Amino acid sequence: MRLDDNNHLFIHKNTLQNKLKRISERTGYDPRSIRHSSLFYIAIYRDISDSM
Repeated sequence: MRLDDNNHLFIHKNTLQNKLKRISERTGYDPRSIRHSSLFYIAIYRDISDSM
């Protein structure tokens, strides 16, 4: 994620970093990594597609 993404989400940058760290700890995948973020993107896309 870019450093200015927190401005688009209207949350403090530390809050964003803490949430990303928690996701990484719970899943074992780091959403800040390009390789892992693509896995999250595909999983979310498939979940949304299945619910339609």
